[in-house]
This record gives sequence, structure tokens and C-alpha cells, in this order.
Amino acid sequence: MIALIRKKFKKRGMQVIAGITLISIIGADFVRRQGSKTYQSVATVNGYEITPSEFRKQVMEEERRLSYIQEQFGKDAKAILAMQGINTDPQEAALDKLVREKLILSAADKLKINPSPEFISQKFSDPNYMYKILSQVIPMQLLSQEGFNLSQLSYYLRKQGISMSQFEEMIETLIKRFAVFDAVQGALYVPETVLKEHFAKNYLKKRLSILTFDFEKYLNKAKKDQLTEEQIKSYFESKNKKYWIPEKRSGIVWKIDSSSYGLKVTDREIENYFEKNKAEFKDKKLNDVKTQVQNKLLAEKFERLFTLDAQRIMSESRKNPEVLTDFVNSKKAVKTIIGMTELSPSTNIQKLFSLRPNQKAYYIENGAGYFVELANIAPSFKPDLNSVKQTVIEDIYKDNAKKLMLTDLEKANDEIKSSSLESIASKFDVKLQKTDWISTDAKKIDLLEKLKVPMQMVTAFSQKGMHLMYPGKSNDMNIIYLSDIEAFDENLFAQKKAEFIKEIYQEQASQIIYSFIDSLLKNAKIKYNLKTA
Repeated sequence: MIALIRKKFKKRGMQVIAGITLISIIGADFVRRQGSKTYQSVATVNGYEITPSEFRKQVMEEERRLSYIQEQFGKDAKAILAMQGINTDPQEAALDKLVREKLILSAADKLKINPSPEFISQKFSDPNYMYKILSQVIPMQLLSQEGFNLSQLSYYLRKQGISMSQFEEMIETLIKRFAVFDAVQGALYVPETVLKEHFAKNYLKKRLSILTFDFEKYLNKAKKDQLTEEQIKSYFESKNKKYWIPEKRSGIVWKIDSSSYGLKVTDREIENYFEKNKAEFKDKKLNDVKTQVQNKLLAEKFERLFTLDAQRIMSESRKNPEVLTDFVNSKKAVKTIIGMTELSPSTNIQKLFSLRPNQKAYYIENGAGYFVELANIAPSFKPDLNSVKQTVIEDIYKDNAKKLMLTDLEKANDEIKSSSLESIASKFDVKLQKTDWISTDAKKIDLLEKLKVPMQMVTAFSQKGMHLMYPGKSNDMNIIYLSDIEAFDENLFAQKKAEFIKEIYQEQASQIIYSFIDSLLKNAKIKYNLKTA
């Protein structure tokens, strides 16, 4: 296959460095590999095994994914994941994903999907398809329009503990998986009514009317009710996690610049690297990229030497804390004191929160080496009510205001079919604003921008009278109503019909696949061995 990939790239004036065989496709069919079995499977799905090794790797992948989401959203991560229906148990999520993957493979067998050399050749004529396959197993930074670098790929696979035969199986599985996806989507029928609705939403001009429910008005109304001490205490106790003071930490960070190592790179080293990695530089000559190669080699040397030094410092400083002090002084490190701070996405704070008392850590980022030392920990705690009483009172009023606003919203939403917008605006004392005709390709509408209503709302409607509720600025809520829509253009619809079908396929692709896999689950023969898991 690698020869085929290289051939397809070269046809477009591109090159791929390669010296390995991914899968022997030309002249041979795909086969399920059978070897001596030395393990007990975690589960079998229609005869396909989930091995302990692939289960462990998938669990680690799920843990990394959940950790990233936790870093991005902090204490709100769990709620966000729950709303999106994402399993927060890495083992359950890993098993579910692997079961679904095996179902797709078994579907490929039942559908007799066994990609031929001609099929592969045709598909790999499209660089987008090739990237779609390879990007599933190779990090994007290793994959570019020039293909991939063999030495970097080999290093990545070793680091991930992936053997070449496992890598080949991964590519084989992906080709089968996407072939199944294509077959399922190709069988999709799109009714005429769906096509016309898509046309109306995305091509016809519209006029919108917007009823805005001002949150401040409801907040002022809520504040007219005097709260009792019992109400305040009861709210505080029921929402006590909301008021917990998060853990804080302090520490020290030392930054060591690569220049402190006085590293050099010889011309011979630069020439050797250039010769081995010419594909990285397209048709450029050595003199054109000499500085680039030099900087890369210096960075690699620094990373290697700093890592060795840091590992030694970590070991020796357990017995003699002065070892770190002497080292950072010798390298003229920049010292930064971190005062008590909460967890945040920055690398030094993340490292600080990963340490135990008196522990140290190191890392490399943007060409510099860092040491982090934990100084103090202020544990999280539940505060006394009196210390947060005013905040609690404000929160109660805000909650009550939202309830009042929601009650009016529901009433207005019920009356909108039988009453005019003007009468509803008057009855609920809300502001009514209207737009001029809006083209679906408009980049900006001042009124929508002012109300914090995204332009995508223009394509949410297909029939006059349709309406929906949408959040506005500063906790306001809007009812967005389609007051008028351009007349349906049958000629333009006929011209665009084929284009619509393609767009709908793209929009609904993931949902189609999920529905297909769910249908496979109903009749699947799955045996679990939870002890192995």
C-alpha cells in the first residue's frame, strides 16, 4: 500500500518518505489475522475479540480525552458531559467504543465488503480520502500535504507501544470501516419534503420578529419579596457545593533557557539531517533551510540533555534539596514565585496541582525547560454561611427571577399561535423588534448582533409562524418568530436539488452512522468477560 500512497502523492507533485509496507494489498485480499492466543478476551462481538491490550489502550485514550475536557471546563465539565450524553467512566466509554468498532467490522463481513486493489487505487486517488484514513492513526502534526516522515512515524509508534503489524491492522480496519459508512450513507433516501424544507431554510430570504424578556425587570420584581433567614439557610444547605472554596496552591517555577547549555550543531550534522529528511523541505536546497535545520537539531539536543539533567536532579534532590538550587543557579534560571492560586489550564499550574507536598516536577515547553516545586496547599472547604450570605441572597433572587421569567415565556409561547406579537408584547411588558428581509448568506445583522442572537438562527425556520426560544444577552431570553418568508422558487429548487442531497448527507452523516450501529446492537451476539476487563 505504501507504494500506492507514494504514487498517488507524486501524481500531484508531492512526495512521501516511506520504507515500510503498511498492508500487502496488491495481489492479496484482506484477511483476519490468526495467531497463537495467549490471552483471555475482554469481550467478543459477533466473533470479533476485544483484547486486553486494545481495551487498556482505549481506556487510556478515554482518560486523556476526559482529562482534557476537565482542564477546559473545570468544575462544569461533568455537567457539560452529561448534557451531551458522554459517558464519564473511561472504562465504560472505552468498552462501548470498541464494541461499536467490532460491530462495524462484522457488518463489513455480512455486507461482503472486502476492498479490492482496484477499490483502494481508486479511493486513494483522492488525497482527502487518504488523509481521512491516515489521520485516524497518525497525529496531525506528522501528516501534511507532503505525506509523513518515516523517522517521526516510527518514533511515534514506538512511543505509543504500537507494533508495525498492529499499525497495519489499524489501517486495514479503518478502510473497512469507511467502506461500511459509505455503503450505509449511499443507501439513504431523502424525501422530497425534506429537500424542500432544506431549501427553504438555507436559501429563502426571511423577516424575523423578536420578543425580548428583560432579566433585570424580573430580578427587580423578585427582590421585592423579603427573604427569611430560614429560606437563606435552606438554600445554602441545598446548594452547599456551589459555595465551597476551591483548593489553592503556591509554589516556585524556574525557567531554563536552551542558550544556557551553550549547545552547537556542526555543518556535518546539518547535512546528514537534510539528506535523511529531504521530503520535509520539498525541492528546497540546503542553504535555504540551513537555519531551520540548525534550530531543530539544537532543540532536540536541548530536550535530550535537559531531560537527562532533570531526571538526575529529581532523584538526587530527594536526599539533598540543594541539588536543585545549585543547578538552576548554574543555568541562570529565571525564578517565579506563584502565590496561592486555583487550578487553571496553564502548564505550570497543572504541574503544581499534580504534586504532593514537597514534590517537584519538570517539563519542556516552547524550547525552554522548567522545574516546578510545590510550596503550600490551602485545602478546599465549605465556608461559613455568614461569609457568603450576600452572595447566597443574590443567587436566590436570580433563581426566583428566572422562574418568573420562565413562567411568562411559557405563557407567551402558548399564546403566540392565537394572538398578535404586539398584544403579547403589551401583555407581558416585553420589547418587540423586527428585522428587514435577511438573506441567508448575510454576514451580519445589527439587531441580531445586539441581542446576541447568532446568524445561524436565520436558517432555523422553513415556514411562516415558526418560532423558538433562545438566550439573549445578560440572562435575557428571546422568542424568535418567523414573520415572513420569500416565495418558494421551483426553478431554483430544481437546479439545486442534487446539491441539497449532498449537503444533507454531510449534515446527517454521523447521525446516520450512529443509528445504523444502534440497529446492529439489537441483534449482536456479545459476550463479556468483566474479570479480564
